[in-house]
Amino acid sequence: MVANGIGPRGSSPLVSAERAFERLSDDETLRGSLEDDAYAPLLDFIARLALAKANRFSSTDALYDALRSLLVAAVRAAEWGDAGSIANAIRPFVADEHGREFRAAVGKLGSDQTENARAIVRALADATGVSPDA
Repeated sequence: MVANGIGPRGSSPLVSAERAFERLSDDETLRGSLEDDAYAPLLDFIARLALAKANRFSSTDALYDALRSLLVAAVRAAEWGDAGSIANAIRPFVADEHGREFRAAVGKLGSDQTENARAIVRALADATGVSPDA
């Protein structure tokens, strides 16, 4: 039985968010070629997003899968300067109109991975309503 609509019996959205994020943060392969100064803002934002939106998901695994997809898309976008794939990965976290507007909000990305990551975090924050700062 699922309590509070998420996770194993007795777990809350907070516990689910913590479990999902812990799995993500333990997987160093998700960082791609990003150095710490580019990866850290993305991972920090994913942590805040997990906490803010966990109640939208039916299980910890569903939350983890959505967060992982978004993080992978954001890392690729920061690496390659193309945010197109993020618009699909953001859908579980936002209303449709915000997903469609995301690509325009992120603007043109360049070759600096750290600047790209910061721009992606700002656009994700705008689209999701989750603060980019702790």
